[in-house]
Formats: sequence, structure tokens, C-alpha cells
Amino acid sequence: MYDWKNCFEPKILDRGLEYYRSDMIVRYNADEDEITAFVTGNYDDYEVEIQLEDGQPVEMYCSCPYADDGNYCKHMAAVLYKWDRESKGESVKAGKKVSIEELVSNADERFVKQFLIELIACKL
Repeated sequence: MYDWKNCFEPKILDRGLEYYRSDMIVRYNADEDEITAFVTGNYDDYEVEIQLEDGQPVEMYCSCPYADDGNYCKHMAAVLYKWDRESKGESVKAGKKVSIEELVSNADERFVKQFLIELIACKL
């Protein structure tokens, strides 16, 4: 089975996951043929386009300088993490939003702890 994560260097995947979890994706749209998004980067919002074929990414573009050199970037990875989670129904089920209670009960404990630490630190 194809795993899009194999296209990325591990450190890029880690940064992409961090961007996804930090809600750096400011606009997002996905259908069966294409994913389009804007991701907030260090210096600008970057446009990401990912072509899908048979439910798998086949071509990726990002307007960031790192991707200009032909690399798969953290912005692409962030968008693919969002797409992967949503396509598996982890944030949307049958077109309906999942309840807050269900999201919390299914949340990764490490992620919740880190979120709380960051939230409390912002309030201090």
C-alpha cells in the first residue's frame, strides 16, 4: 500500500505535523481529484496544490522557496496530514461534524498535554 509519508524526509514530516497541529493551514479544500490550501509559513502564506489519482497524491506543488528546488516541503506535509485525517473520518464523519466530546475522548494524550501547556503559557 502506498504511503505518502515515504516521499518526505523525516524532519520535514515532523515540521509538517507541527504545522498541521498548530492550525497553520489557513484555507483548505479537497475533492476526489485535488487538494488546494494556503499554509502560513515563516515569511508568507504559501499556496499548496496536490493532485490526486485513485485517492492518492500523485503531483505536489508549493509556492515556498524550499519546494522551488524540487523538494517536498513541510507545507505539503501539513496539508497531507489534514487530508489524511479527514479522509479517514477523524474530523468529519459522513459529512457531519464530530462532537467535541468524541474528539476529546479520542485525542492523543501527549497532544492534549502539550496543547494545555501551550494554552496555559499564553495566559501567563
